[in-house]
Amino acid sequence: MTDWNQEADLGQVYKGFLNIYDGGTPFRYKHLVELIFIVQADSEKFYSDTGVKVKKNAGDSSTYEIRVKDTADLYDTVDPNPTDIKTLSYFADQILNKRNLPTADFEGVNEYESVSNKFVHHRFIGFVESIERARREGAGAHEVIISGEMKTHTEMQRQAT
Repeated sequence: MTDWNQEADLGQVYKGFLNIYDGGTPFRYKHLVELIFIVQADSEKFYSDTGVKVKKNAGDSSTYEIRVKDTADLYDTVDPNPTDIKTLSYFADQILNKRNLPTADFEGVNEYESVSNKFVHHRFIGFVESIERARREGAGAHEVIISGEMKTHTEMQRQAT
């Protein structure tokens, strides 16, 4: 019998993975489908006293979107009041019942075809603002989309490992 979709196979297919940190401990989301980072500056436009157009950086509205296959380990075993901060149960409880905007520490790692420094690490703290469960036509298992705005950006660097 052959086992399909083993973790080693998935890393080769997706050429990357996504961790969420629970304190200092990373938890790897299984079956990563898509990971989107949008780094976007907010700008303010004005004209100098000589009539030259000037743009000033007024902050950022950087966002992220994570799409993973829906698996049981994405949910807490405790209800009500879930406590596992890396689960959808916790995020939903904070948003709907506690009226808090939860944050999560994410790290995306992509592998590129190069001899050295072939991994790009992208780590950020993000507000979890939306959780969508969807069954898309032709997509197989249900998918979960976690998205929101980045709060802080801590790393975007090419590394050997």
